[in-house]
Amino acid sequence: MRGLTSSIGTASGEDVDDPPGGPFKQTLRFVYRHSATLAVLSVAWTLASLPLVTVGPATLGVYRAIVSLRERGEWTVAEVTATVRANLLAAVLFGLAPLLLGGIGALYLVSPPPVLASFSLALGLAASYLGLYVGLLLIPTFYLMARGDDPVESFRAGYLCFARAPRLALRVVLVTGVLLVVAALLTVTLVVLFPGFTMAYHVHVIGPLLAEQSEPGGD
Repeated sequence: MRGLTSSIGTASGEDVDDPPGGPFKQTLRFVYRHSATLAVLSVAWTLASLPLVTVGPATLGVYRAIVSLRERGEWTVAEVTATVRANLLAAVLFGLAPLLLGGIGALYLVSPPPVLASFSLALGLAASYLGLYVGLLLIPTFYLMARGDDPVESFRAGYLCFARAPRLALRVVLVTGVLLVVAALLTVTLVVLFPGFTMAYHVHVIGPLLAEQSEPGGD
């Protein structure tokens, strides 16, 4: 596997030729060029994630495919499969973490024990928040794992990535939430477009952010 430094360095190189505009505009151009492929990846991600335990590996696979599309304009099943196999256990655990935390939070919020209602409410809110926060950290984590980095180092780098750019982290949360609401209202796009579009946006945000933070004097 390549180290974290080499991955960030590559990310910096790949961004030199990016078209003008912010990450969202770049994502729109990317989606326009690769709409059919992203639709296939979105449907594949949805089907592969149905058992829930496979959410992490499915997400890692789509990130790997999108990174390849962004770098070379194409992707292969072989490279996606190799990346998922190399990080299978970590991807499963990472993918389940926010789901378990969110489930615990929902359980305490919806059906709190009557004796300790206030404590249960606080615990439910804390678990729900932690689940959302872990899910946010997994965006740069899966991106770096897709580029070949060690899972533990990727998670650590993911934490530092958003800790150094909290406003951008909030923007990622808001944009992802808006995309989810819009896709849900349009029903079919929730399966056909939302996963691929959202992860493409994440890749276009995370790549430049990590490259900027890796520069001397970068925050």
